[in-house]
Amino acid sequence: MGELVGGLHVGRSIAIRGRVKPYPKSFNVDLLMGSSSSSDVALSLNPRMNATSNEVVFGRNSFLSGSWGVEERKLDKFPFAPGFYFEMKIHCGANAFTVSVDCVRLLEYEYRVDLDRITHVRVFGDLNLMFVKLK
Repeated sequence: MGELVGGLHVGRSIAIRGRVKPYPKSFNVDLLMGSSSSSDVALSLNPRMNATSNEVVFGRNSFLSGSWGVEERKLDKFPFAPGFYFEMKIHCGANAFTVSVDCVRLLEYEYRVDLDRITHVRVFGDLNLMFVKLK
């Protein structure tokens, strides 16, 4: 977990570099409004990989006022695999986050809260985190 010093606004980006663990179930990249575990989550990116069923999902959602919203899942191509090194970029556009992995644009997620309310980033799960940078 880390603070997004200077906050988010249109034009800023967050870069996350890591490696998916060899036998992954899932990992999360969350943009939080506050630093505690009970904080609202403006954006939760949740790649899920089920090795036994070969089912993969890249869920996106927000946890606001004590409840999850409608999860978005539609994606043309799943970008992660066991042992895979990646760089994910979350860019703050005019009306939505744009998420890309290894320079391939994957999705847009419309803002459900104002960008200036987002203060922290949290990364956890089945990955080895190399860095998180705010640009």
